[in-house]
Amino acid sequence: YTHLLVRSLGCLKTVFLQRNDPQSAIKTGKVQAMVTPRKVHWVRTSASVDDIKDMRKMLPEGTSINDILLACAAGALRRYLQGRGAVIPSEMNAGVWVSIQGLDLNTGKIEFGNHIGMVYVKLPVHLEDTRERIRNMHEQLDEMKGSPMPFMTHYILKLVGRLPYDIARAIWRISAGKITLSMSNVPGPQSPLMFGPCEIDGMAFVVPTSGTIHEMICILSYNNKVCACVRGSLSLSLSLSLSLSLSLS
Repeated sequence: YTHLLVRSLGCLKTVFLQRNDPQSAIKTGKVQAMVTPRKVHWVRTSASVDDIKDMRKMLPEGTSINDILLACAAGALRRYLQGRGAVIPSEMNAGVWVSIQGLDLNTGKIEFGNHIGMVYVKLPVHLEDTRERIRNMHEQLDEMKGSPMPFMTHYILKLVGRLPYDIARAIWRISAGKITLSMSNVPGPQSPLMFGPCEIDGMAFVVPTSGTIHEMICILSYNNKVCACVRGSLSLSLSLSLSLSLSLS
């Protein structure tokens, strides 16, 4: 219990007291209004899930597909910054959304609904070598196993959603400043789905961005294919989508 309490306090410190991410070519610090236009770009990469599994065999034992995909996303961000001649920050935090299974431990019944939490991940955009980025992501995510952060952020979000608008907005701005972008990696169906008589060739999902968080990178695997969707400003979304496609190739 003492260990869990210490980790929980550390999570609260990260959510509310961690210093803000520095401004960059990706994090401008501008607050998006509700009417600010937002663009979405979607690409299906040439890499398959099997390709990534083969890549994993050449990496240290324990490396997961998630480690590789998040490291590739960091590589895409690095490529984008280099292409603009922008300074590559030594630290870039991302809020990575994770699913929390709605399982009642007392009855064993699964409660369906939108059960999500978030963990803070430091994207290794400063590392040039792909293997080093993957190793860095593996070490971070491995350390987070058993962390209470996804559950704490889940209930913090539920609590904030019940507060008056002005208070909730103030809390959101404080916490949103800690990250540069949001990310999500979802394992989808690995067999083809049908829509009537037609087979679905690919799919993607997107989450609206708000406040000072301008970019959301969504990665989804479907039928052995890897799809990427980037939401944000027109030029940045398009560039990141193409960079992510190249990184996963």
